[in-house]
Amino acid sequence: MTILLILVELAASLDSLNTKLHRPIAYDSV
Repeated sequence: MTILLILVELAASLDSLNTKLHRPIAYDSV
């Protein structure tokens, strides 16, 4: 359970980083 939470938080932080660095790419993927 804890590992899952950590993975989710990691994915969320990476996603926010991608949005900040490559906004067009992020919007295209969505």
